[in-house]
Amino acid sequence: MLSSRFALIEIILHTTSLTLLQKLRIQDPEGWERYTKLYLPLLYKWLKNMGISEEDAQDICQEVFINTYTSLSSFEHHGKGSFRKWLRTIVNRRISDHYRKKEKDSPVVPIKGSGPKVLSESWENAFVNEVYQHALALIRQTTAPRDWEIFEKLHFSATTSQEIAEEYKITANTAAIIRC
Repeated sequence: MLSSRFALIEIILHTTSLTLLQKLRIQDPEGWERYTKLYLPLLYKWLKNMGISEEDAQDICQEVFINTYTSLSSFEHHGKGSFRKWLRTIVNRRISDHYRKKEKDSPVVPIKGSGPKVLSESWENAFVNEVYQHALALIRQTTAPRDWEIFEKLHFSATTSQEIAEEYKITANTAAIIRC
């Protein structure tokens, strides 16, 4: 069962499901709720990491979601990652528009870590991290507390399976299986 969860996580990391895209296109409330839960935290963290103020990040998020809603019919799916690339383009345009409107008479303040390559890498890193954290939270909810402790010690520290086996009075093989 655990391996099927990781397979699902792998799919989420590299694709936006066609089912979700279909739900968004027909304006299905469940689809928009799922989209919001998946992409809003990602977008907000990404904007904050770029050095955008909280108020501006909230405004830009709202502009991105409105734009996504109104222009989704023009999106064409071209395989893995195409939705995220399309969304990233919307985000970059909304950032530019936001600052152009806000600071017509003020000098433009450069955004920390900008540039097409940096923005693309930042977006991908933020997306992967957000999905990873979400996946860990989901797995933790369905894992026994002792097994979660073992997993954390093996996965996030230099503890060996043999050390865990001695501490929890299990075999090293059982510890290794729990980690997987």
